[in-house]
Amino acid sequence: MTKPIVRDPIYRRRRFDAEIIELCVRWYITYRLSYRDLVAMMAERIVVSHTTIHRWVIRYVPEFEKRWNRFSRPVNTSEHSPNTSPTSESQMFSCRCRHEGAPGPRFERP
Repeated sequence: MTKPIVRDPIYRRRRFDAEIIELCVRWYITYRLSYRDLVAMMAERIVVSHTTIHRWVIRYVPEFEKRWNRFSRPVNTSEHSPNTSPTSESQMFSCRCRHEGAPGPRFERP
């Protein structure tokens, strides 16, 4: 007995294979192609209309983003941030001296 093909639940009742749908959506997002450009590119494989690709993008992009964000790594989350305001009394004094003759912010001792 043959086993049924295991499909992702989001692709149930779809006429086209999941690979075709993912390929079109990925190309649309990555390369900023128009729907009609994708139709021309997919003409070698299948016959699909631009409205079908548009429906795929609307339907699957939010789901793909949810799945991709699970694996994304946070960017620039270090605790070190450049602090431009003086924190100690000696830094306040050096800033005041540095800007003594120049226009701009002056930091005075309390």
